Amino acid sequence: MTCISIIVLGTAGFATLNVCVTNSPYNAKPGDGGDDSAAFSSALTSIVSGGGGTLAVPAGKYTFSSRKAIDLKGATVAIAGSGKGVSRLECTNAAGIWWFNNTANTNQLSISNLSFIAAYGGGRSAGTAIQINHSSLCSTAVTNLRMEHVGFNVAAKGDYFRKHIYTSYLQSPVFIDVLIIGSTNSESGFLINYGNNAYFNNCYCWSAGLAYTLSNYKGCVFFDRCNAVKNNTGYDISAIAVEYCTVDILQVFALTRTNNVRIKNADEVDIVNAASDVDTVVTPFTDFVIDNCGTVNISGCSFHSPYDPIRTNICLKGSATGAKTVKHNIFNTCLGWPTNSMKIIPGSEEQRAYLAAVAKYCVNGKINSDVTHMSGVTGVENIDTPDFDH
Repeated sequence: MTCISIIVLGTAGFATLNVCVTNSPYNAKPGDGGDDSAAFSSALTSIVSGGGGTLAVPAGKYTFSSRKAIDLKGATVAIAGSGKGVSRLECTNAAGIWWFNNTANTNQLSISNLSFIAAYGGGRSAGTAIQINHSSLCSTAVTNLRMEHVGFNVAAKGDYFRKHIYTSYLQSPVFIDVLIIGSTNSESGFLINYGNNAYFNNCYCWSAGLAYTLSNYKGCVFFDRCNAVKNNTGYDISAIAVEYCTVDILQVFALTRTNNVRIKNADEVDIVNAASDVDTVVTPFTDFVIDNCGTVNISGCSFHSPYDPIRTNICLKGSATGAKTVKHNIFNTCLGWPTNSMKIIPGSEEQRAYLAAVAKYCVNGKINSDVTHMSGVTGVENIDTPDFDH
């Protein structure tokens, strides 16, 4: 990447500053082992002061010996590297790389073609790679975040970020081709508290504690062709009960330790063509937990081995009304391994009887009968799983 620092006059008449972090007066020096965090901080501050712009990050390894706090102050800022794995920001401290402690509600931040590397050494935590929040702001329009072709990884075995992307009050964040490689000590991959809308496409989260966690959420949440592997939980979305929220989970893969999918208080849920797996069932494991959600559609999903009596594939619970549709799924249970294909809490005796009648189409799957009889669920309809010769 050839860097030139220029000022471009935007369409609204505002100055847009495009700078390169290796140019004067910032003078970051990739690969020399020196601390580059101040150079990045200075360059970003210049862009914010100029009304917004792009920070170019040429190929190389940049060292962050300390975490820097950046206030975007309502500016539109892009940080663009030369490629994931090509432009590398290595964290050699215990706090992390950036904290965007924004004090205005109209920030727009884009991060692309960069890798963030935990490199504190000695098996120690490198803190939080990217943090976006401010304790004094309580608005779901604080920051619009877009991440594309971004990686989070470790420099050596044992190194790790405790949190990778930790944010609050995001407006319509977009994550495309974001790769997170954590460790058994990592707490979270994508962690968003209070937000409105979210789009994840072709993202991957491995061994990062909580993979995709969105709490106190509203709006439309959309996952397409994402992966959650070796985490404690996979796709965990908790909506605000008094706000409207829809969740679409399409063509994803999950292999976790507790729940692959857990959705609470959403008005509409669609889980389509998902593949659900678990390594070893040590504690009670439920693939999909749908709690107090309205309209639910689970179709075309496949639940892979292992089979275990303390594993349940789908659990529907709560008192929210709405059509519950479970169809064209493969529960892959087998004779002699009484995995619970379905559990309904609450659920009527009639619903359970109907489910039991079609359980034979789930390759000897069984319906858990130890459920609480309560009212308030409209029922599970249109069960239509493939018939197998067995």
